[in-house]
Amino acid sequence: MSKYTPIDNESLLVERENLSQGIDYSFYDKHCMNLVDDNVAYSGNTPAELVKTMKARLSKINEEIDKLKLYKYIDIRNLSYWLKAKKLYWDRVDDVWEDPYENYFLKEKFILKDGTPVDAKNNIPGVFGQSWTTRGETDAMWRIYSKEDKTNGVNNTRIFYGVRIETTVRKLLDVIYVDDSSMANTWIGKVRYMTESEINQTLSGGVKGVNDALANSFFNKRIEFDHEKEFRAMTLLDSLTISKTCNYKRIAFDIADIEDFIESYVLDPRLSLDNYNLLREQLISLGVNPAKIKQSLLYHFEPIEVTISF
Repeated sequence: MSKYTPIDNESLLVERENLSQGIDYSFYDKHCMNLVDDNVAYSGNTPAELVKTMKARLSKINEEIDKLKLYKYIDIRNLSYWLKAKKLYWDRVDDVWEDPYENYFLKEKFILKDGTPVDAKNNIPGVFGQSWTTRGETDAMWRIYSKEDKTNGVNNTRIFYGVRIETTVRKLLDVIYVDDSSMANTWIGKVRYMTESEINQTLSGGVKGVNDALANSFFNKRIEFDHEKEFRAMTLLDSLTISKTCNYKRIAFDIADIEDFIESYVLDPRLSLDNYNLLREQLISLGVNPAKIKQSLLYHFEPIEVTISF
């Protein structure tokens, strides 16, 4: 019975070049997080068998990228900046995201095998990100991200300025994939929700691959936030760029066709008809197709006819 044949890196790289048209191994495998079950990752006794399982997994990732819908709840006043500038804005994570466990990997106390302490906190200002959700609509998302402006009421009615916009993972990827080099430290994917002890356990015993551990940490979040069903895009700037952009609050990506990028605009379900029309006209004035605008029916009740028998 023959032994398994070791696979050298050079021959494997040659095989990877022929995985599938339209699939880039290096990005899809290492930079698309939690889109498919990683437990069905690569296996095989020969290079051909290994490449077969790799190809199947990458194909699943590609399919998920094409079909998965993303939603973002955003203040219409911030959305106006996107529409006017035709840009996608990402926030500096440490400045805007309140959860202290964001960037937790870079905040840890690192020690080399020889006992030398290592500090990675200087990389924290270089982490930028943007969050979306895969949930089409929830009461919690409206209440968290659609705030009431009590100063601008029309006829003493309440104005909630939140808008839920819709796109796809593929369209998001097309916007942020500027070039291969820029994607080396950029990741997209679904957030995994874990207990605090489970998060800490991922680092217990040390880490071998720093880049993989860092990428995974960006997509691990405590279970208390699981109502968000978050999908996020993250990037870590290189050290030279960090020093140049330390005062930046956000970075931007050009959106070539924002009309295509944003597929729909849904306004807060709590709006009165007058205020809905007011915000609708505001979006139209910014160039939004009126056919794409509607109001959420989350709080709408439509009675049905019920026959009562005695």
